[in-house]
Amino acid sequence: MAIGPKARDPHTPYEVYEFSVSGRVYYVGIGQSIAGNGKSKPTRATDRWNYVGRQIERLKREGSLPPGKRRDIEKLSGAVIREMIERGIIEHAITRPWQGKGRAEALRQEALHIKLLLAQDCKLANIRGNTNPAPTVEQILEYLGVK
Repeated sequence: MAIGPKARDPHTPYEVYEFSVSGRVYYVGIGQSIAGNGKSKPTRATDRWNYVGRQIERLKREGSLPPGKRRDIEKLSGAVIREMIERGIIEHAITRPWQGKGRAEALRQEALHIKLLLAQDCKLANIRGNTNPAPTVEQILEYLGVK
């Protein structure tokens, strides 16, 4: 994916976010932050659950998805959300352990946070930065206590 001028700007606000269920973190990501700008536009973090839900509905309705959309709900993080939606789980909690400026710093903070969580035995759906063998969807759901 190409990185645009806003993402390359070291002054662009970013955040590290994490998704959790019952206080157990299962995913860490970065995204451009809207903190302090007064906009109500959803961020990557706040819209992820709804995005996956919309793709599930589209797949049921149309029988297929464009390759990029299909990848989004088939990769581990999307597959975990998809499975929780299909099991009727309420939406995950979102916290933001870091907010600051610049994509490069956000990536650095994300890596540090993933390392910290892995040391606490979290089962993360992250592929990038996950030094533990990537768990399966079922292993993550078991870790989260999702039935």
